Amino acid sequence: MTDPTPLFQETQRFRQLWLWTLMLALIVLAFCAIASAFTQNRSPAAAAFTAGMWAVFGLGIPVLLMITRLVVEVRPNELRCRFFPFHLRPRVFDTKTIVKCMPCEYRPLRDFGGWGIRKGFGSKGWAYNVSGALGVQLVFKDGRKLLIGSQRPEELALAILDSARH
Repeated sequence: MTDPTPLFQETQRFRQLWLWTLMLALIVLAFCAIASAFTQNRSPAAAAFTAGMWAVFGLGIPVLLMITRLVVEVRPNELRCRFFPFHLRPRVFDTKTIVKCMPCEYRPLRDFGGWGIRKGFGSKGWAYNVSGALGVQLVFKDGRKLLIGSQRPEELALAILDSARH
């Protein structure tokens, strides 16, 4: 049996200018460090190790950020969140267990310490977010809280409420 067409689907990526400026600086620094490792008077093993470390971190981190994405889908009776590449499968939440669902504006740094899969400060619960400061705050029957970042929070909230009615 095939899955029904999603009621809502959104894919988000990291898009903060400051982050990509920092990543560009890291890439340039990595290339300079790699070139420097081989042009300085070092042993070949030390040069290879230095170049390898810069390649892994200086190039690997930007590539990881390029492929990272948050995919949110709402289907009848379920909400699916996948933070690729960290979630191999989507996290599935039963929309019938949601008692509160409201679009909101939040402060990613102050409320959750940044972007990503984050545990909020105090009783804020968890957040899945990659950019911006808009999302949907969910409260489940068992008291758990989840904030899902979205560029279309009103649509997402309506889709979640609609999903629970199916």
